[in-house]
Amino acid sequence: MLHGRVTSDAGLAEVVVRDGPELFRRFLPGGATEYDFTLDLTHDKQHNLVVIATDTNGGRAISGEQWDRNHRVEEFMCADRNNQLSYGYDTNRQGIGAMTGGNQSLATPFKRIDGGEISPSGTFRNDGLLGAPAFDGAAGGDPAVFEYLEPLGTEKPAVRPNVSESIRLLHTADVHMGEGRREHVFADGVGVYNVWHTLWRTEPAPDFTITKRNCYFRTDPDGPIARFLAKRGDTMHHAAYRTPDLDGELARMKADGVRLIDEVPRVGTHGWRIAFLHPESCSGVLTELVDDTQR
Repeated sequence: MLHGRVTSDAGLAEVVVRDGPELFRRFLPGGATEYDFTLDLTHDKQHNLVVIATDTNGGRAISGEQWDRNHRVEEFMCADRNNQLSYGYDTNRQGIGAMTGGNQSLATPFKRIDGGEISPSGTFRNDGLLGAPAFDGAAGGDPAVFEYLEPLGTEKPAVRPNVSESIRLLHTADVHMGEGRREHVFADGVGVYNVWHTLWRTEPAPDFTITKRNCYFRTDPDGPIARFLAKRGDTMHHAAYRTPDLDGELARMKADGVRLIDEVPRVGTHGWRIAFLHPESCSGVLTELVDDTQR
């Protein structure tokens, strides 16, 4: 639903709603000084609407653009109708745009392909030509996380399931959860690495199956992660490593000359004991040690 209100002391002669360059709605208020209208866009196609109001003296007012959808977290199909992509856009208090998703998979993996990549953020990356975050086909370069699974201790190499069936579990404007269920392989030993090739027939995975669940939560554009990305760009915030002997590791690293931010463990997320190492001693990356065996 889109609600609009237009006022003019001189009286309104015409209120026009345009969808891009095309006329979408036209109202004739008949000289009324105030006019309200409502557009029901439920189950309609995407619109980019602008309201133009003209008063009886010929004065004109033009609204800002109104897109009829929520930009915070979206999943959509690429124009080729093969790729499942993601997009989110928000602004902080200074009006600086923050884009998340980067047209890559968030919670629901790529369609039918081994979902080994997730690109969670293209925040604050602006398109050089358009001057704004690009949409549906932006250039790459986002930070990405890859996975590679290889069973160990088997007598012969195991066949990895490489068909990922995407299952959407939850999708709201703030939370996006999905699973990639890898239970099949492409038959005949055919290697499939792109969505345009995924129509090849499949067969059950002979050795093992995988269920991978991804969860994406909307980034607060005024929060610490967004502020970091605004300052540093698309880069890693920090790396965390699990250890069962946090106190011993800190003592060993201090003796080896590693610069510590926390010389004594403290309580972090989930009640786990954590400590941070200074980026100067870790190739420029803020590093966290986590002891999840004690709370």
